[in-house]
Amino acid sequence: MFTIPKVNVIASDEGFSVHVLGRTGIEYTEGARSVFVDSEVLAGEHGIAISKGSIRAWQPPHQDEKISEEERQRIVDNICRAIRFQNQPVEVVDAKMAAEASQRSLEAIYSKKPVVTISAPKVGILDLGGQESKPLVASDSAFLAAIFGQVRTADFARLECDVLFLYAKLEADGAVVGSSLGLREIVRDSGAKVVVFGSANPRKPYVLAGKLKPYGRANLIMTLDRRGEAFERFFTALFSKMKAGTSMPIAWVQLSPQAPGSEQPDRPEAIFACEIGALVFAE
Repeated sequence: MFTIPKVNVIASDEGFSVHVLGRTGIEYTEGARSVFVDSEVLAGEHGIAISKGSIRAWQPPHQDEKISEEERQRIVDNICRAIRFQNQPVEVVDAKMAAEASQRSLEAIYSKKPVVTISAPKVGILDLGGQESKPLVASDSAFLAAIFGQVRTADFARLECDVLFLYAKLEADGAVVGSSLGLREIVRDSGAKVVVFGSANPRKPYVLAGKLKPYGRANLIMTLDRRGEAFERFFTALFSKMKAGTSMPIAWVQLSPQAPGSEQPDRPEAIFACEIGALVFAE
C-alpha cells in the first residue's frame, strides 16, 4: 500500500519512499539509505523516463555499500510501482533511449514557445568562495571575456547582470556559504536570466537551494563536477551557439543531452533547470 505524506513523495508500507524531484531526478529511500536516480520528465503526458544505469551506490554515509544488480532491479521495480500508483506512465531507459527521449521532449516543449533575445548581454561573476575559488574565477573570467567582452566581478551579494556565474559552496540545507541571502534572492537581485554555478556542489544541496519561490527564476545550471578544462570548452560552445541563434535548451541538448544515464566524461556534469525557457544572445 502507498500513501502520499508530502508533495511529490510516495511512501510504501514496505519501508521505501520515492521523492520525484522534477527535472533534477528521483530520490529513492529505503530504510536509512537513499540513492539519487537520474530521470527525465517527458513532454505532454508521456510520463517519466528513469535510468537503471544511474543506480550505482547509496548516498553518504552509506556510499561504500555498492548496489548489486539484484538490488538495482528491486529499486527500479519499486520506483515504477510508486509512480504508477499516481497513474503516471513510466519507462526504464538506457543511455541511447534517454538521449532520444530528452531530445524529443525538448523539441516538443520549446518549438511552440517564443524565443527571448538578450541583446548585448552583461556578464557578472559573483565570487563568494574565498581563496578556494580564486583560480576558477581567474580562468573563467578569461574565456567569458573572450566571448562577451567586459566581465564584471564582485564579492558582495548584489551584482546586476544578464548572465551570472556564481562561485559559492552550499550548506547541506541549501544555504549559500558567505551570503545572508539564499540562491533565489541572489538570482532576483542580479536580474540574471542565465545563472551558472562555477563552483561544484553535491546534488541534494542544489535541490534544497533551488526550491521555487515567486521570484528569482532563471535558466539555472548547477555544476556537480567541472571536469577540468571541459567546463570552459562546454560553455564556450554553448554560448557560441546561443549567439548564433540556437536557443539555450536546444543548444544544451545538442552539446550534452540532459538525459538519464547519459555519461559524457568530456563534458562537465551538471543539472540544467530551464526555468525561463528559450533564450538566445544578440550583439
